[in-house]
Amino acid sequence: FLDAVWVEDGLSGNTQAAYRRDLQGLVKFLGGRTLDSCTEVDLLSYGVERFEASKPSSANRRLSTFKRYFRWAIREGRMTSDPTLKLISAKQPMRNPKLLSEHQVEGLLMAPDVSKPLGMRDRAILELMYASGLRATELVTLKSAHVSLKDGVVHVTGKGAKSRVVPFGQVAGEWIHRYLARARHEILDGQSCNELFVTR
Repeated sequence: FLDAVWVEDGLSGNTQAAYRRDLQGLVKFLGGRTLDSCTEVDLLSYGVERFEASKPSSANRRLSTFKRYFRWAIREGRMTSDPTLKLISAKQPMRNPKLLSEHQVEGLLMAPDVSKPLGMRDRAILELMYASGLRATELVTLKSAHVSLKDGVVHVTGKGAKSRVVPFGQVAGEWIHRYLARARHEILDGQSCNELFVTR
């Protein structure tokens, strides 16, 4: 099974090791019976046994492993029914994102050495990211023609090729202007490029 999913999905070593641990744990619980003899009742009993020692994320990972194994076993003709078919994932608590403090944001914005062209570019990137909430991929693919310093907006094409207009503030606009006036042409060194933020 592990060889098969490695060929199909190119699983990492860590993922393969996790699959192996999950399946070995179930085999041990079955007490000498094979995985192919496992029933829905067996899986429910195993889940109850592991309940107190497991986080919801761990339980869901094990269930994902079992689902993958039994689908493979049916495909290979080793089983005729999937014992995981009616099992549902455990509910996981919502994770609140960790936010940067105002001091941390200021430190991040001040990190680039703006006395150098690349530092000025990086400061403009950070200011625009902070002001607009653009994704990193949207920033690096942003075209110069899609930025209006006069109106304080950028025209962005995001996921699903959906376009939107995103405003940014005066400070971000000032740093973009400085970057365009003092650094971009020096970084390009005579080359041409449509992207706003360039590299050497």
